[in-house]
Amino acid sequence: MQSLTEPADLTRITYEAFEDAHRASNTRHLELFIDDVPPRMPELGYAGAVAAYVEGIRAAERDFGMSGRLVVGIDRSKDGAYAVARVQQILEAPSPYVVGIGMDNLETAGPPERFAEAYQLAGAHGLKRTAHSSEHAPVAINTVTCLDVLGCDRIDHGYFVMEDDAVIARLREDQTLFTGIFTTSRRSWRPWRRASIKAMIDAVLNVILASDDPGMFPTTLANEYRIAVDELGVDRAWLRRSALAGVDACWLPETEKAALKESMTAEIEALEQELFG
Repeated sequence: MQSLTEPADLTRITYEAFEDAHRASNTRHLELFIDDVPPRMPELGYAGAVAAYVEGIRAAERDFGMSGRLVVGIDRSKDGAYAVARVQQILEAPSPYVVGIGMDNLETAGPPERFAEAYQLAGAHGLKRTAHSSEHAPVAINTVTCLDVLGCDRIDHGYFVMEDDAVIARLREDQTLFTGIFTTSRRSWRPWRRASIKAMIDAVLNVILASDDPGMFPTTLANEYRIAVDELGVDRAWLRRSALAGVDACWLPETEKAALKESMTAEIEALEQELFG
């Protein structure tokens, strides 16, 4: 963070995140969390930071044929007033590239209902909502709260929902979308995360694969798919469903989602015909 000193740095790291995703994983649509303005450029403010990020996305869209959006992160180690202020920043400086909010940082900082006001404000103004949930706290109830109180459209992680059979049944029936991530910063967590995601898949929950922070851990989306095949033993049919469910989970406008799903379906079918006959 200390190396980010001017808006061009934000544009560059955004562009390079898209470039890496395109070249390493053939990613078609990328949604990135953004947190507070980096500490060495406070004068930039929220709107200035978003403008710098968006410049990087637009360049990547032009160069790689991708699409991209931003999700404003709410640091759950802070309080509800901070969260409301973050949503107000979005509303005061709207951008078509900023489509929703998400909660990050350690879930053990406190229960998600502390942020109900911020999430309800976001929902009232048409912003999408997600949250890291049932990731660090070994309870399923946090995910129920995120869905019923915060109005989340999808859930990031969600591994500990497997602690409650009644919650599992509800999530299966609703086909709630989960972003599952095998590769985390703490290597000791990786084996149980993989086992948890396998249990979610076996329970017919709607899991899509994501790559979290590729530059930090490191991993790629393609690597997460390889783990699913090599370590979890998922089949081609599941990979296809999961990839297309990722389109359903994304926060593009409906017309763009439909076009993306159509093109991805056609490419998957062409690949399957080429490789498997």
